[in-house]
Amino acid sequence: MTMPSLIANYQKKQTITQLKKVYSIISQAYEMSKSDNGDSKNWVDTTQTINTENVKKYVQTYWLPYFKYL
Repeated sequence: MTMPSLIANYQKKQTITQLKKVYSIISQAYEMSKSDNGDSKNWVDTTQTINTENVKKYVQTYWLPYFKYL
């Protein structure tokens, strides 16, 4: 193998490892939030308009408390 292909393979493996870690963190946060807040289908009030304030409340309520790495 040539150096460029070795480097590319290493970078690909490193990227896959990082993506798996991020996926795991997000999945754990989702499961903890679901445990505390119930089914995620009920997290969004569809009668409200989508705006910065409502999105901020959603993220602060259902996601941020469950990320330990932020």
